[in-house]
Amino acid sequence: MTMETPSIEIILLNLPADCVVSMPCYNRFAGRLAPLGLFCLAAVAPERVTVVDTANTQQMFDMLAEIPASPVKSIICQISPATDAVKLARLCSQLHTMFAGARIGCNSETFEFPACFDFAVMGTGKSAVLRILRGDNLVGVVDSRHDDFASPLPVPQELLIDCGYDILPEKWLHARTLEIFQPWLGLLEQSIILRTYPGIDWLASLFTWLQRSGFSAFHLRPSGLTSENLHELRSLMLNIRARFAVSFAASDKLNIRQIGVPLQQVWLYHPTAAQASEIREKLRQIRDAGFQSGLQVDIHWLESNPPQQLLNLVDRLAISDEGLWAFSDLKRLVSHFWGGKNRFFMRLFGIRSASELVMFMKTSYMILEILFTSEKAGRC
Repeated sequence: MTMETPSIEIILLNLPADCVVSMPCYNRFAGRLAPLGLFCLAAVAPERVTVVDTANTQQMFDMLAEIPASPVKSIICQISPATDAVKLARLCSQLHTMFAGARIGCNSETFEFPACFDFAVMGTGKSAVLRILRGDNLVGVVDSRHDDFASPLPVPQELLIDCGYDILPEKWLHARTLEIFQPWLGLLEQSIILRTYPGIDWLASLFTWLQRSGFSAFHLRPSGLTSENLHELRSLMLNIRARFAVSFAASDKLNIRQIGVPLQQVWLYHPTAAQASEIREKLRQIRDAGFQSGLQVDIHWLESNPPQQLLNLVDRLAISDEGLWAFSDLKRLVSHFWGGKNRFFMRLFGIRSASELVMFMKTSYMILEILFTSEKAGRC
């Protein structure tokens, strides 16, 4: 008697990049993020739930076509505000055609969701997945936050397969680096409203899993992590011999003077005009503590009209939404940052390894393309 392989009943779908609203593609090496939250959610029932994550839509449908349709009860899509509404409606229609018996859902942080979906989940997704596996047909908004937050998601046991995951070159840490949002929140992994911290034991399990999967350095995006948590996080990273970077919102309290290696970079995200003097002091603190200072800005940076002296305190610069910028503004920022302190050539002549050279070449491609493109041709 042979054992039958359990059928997939729930598909967790990470929408590929070509499903988002089209914007100018100034940066050819923006990186590809791993949907770690979906993998943690799938670990609730790994033999009955699977994650589909591909680089583009065609690959996604090719992969979906290999999954037997009849056992699939539900497909849950992870969407974002940048997801294109027209593409999303077309996608849902195709999914209903391929999986006629399945209900199509999505994540949501409000009580509203796109009309092309049958339901939306407010929570990590754990309760919703368990209900679907029990045979429930979810309808409308399923608010399971209370139950979900009381029952943490597991960390997967199966190794993470690298599907071309990459990080922005300026965030690379001299080793195979993975960017981490809040995977302990499952469907809410990329939430900018909810910021939590899962505790050091959960993080230890996560980083052990990722190291077993071949990653050796980690960039932690802003979350509920505070300066007070850094001592235990540093001890963990020392034990597993992993380099790491941490990020905070520009308004967060910062105290890193007693933190040492293997912490390598400290980033501040999305500063505003009102925070200029505060950001200056935080950048000084980061550099005085011996770390590379990183600044991730969005279009609100333009409102602050930051002086060149502030950019002089920044070692690494990233832009969240460069496609929304006027090309002249983007070109001016790139010119000021990379021209200041002879930064471009200092970085170039400071390269010490082949892998570091590759990453700087990616950064250089973006810099030179912007600087040598006329404003008239700036939109690609």
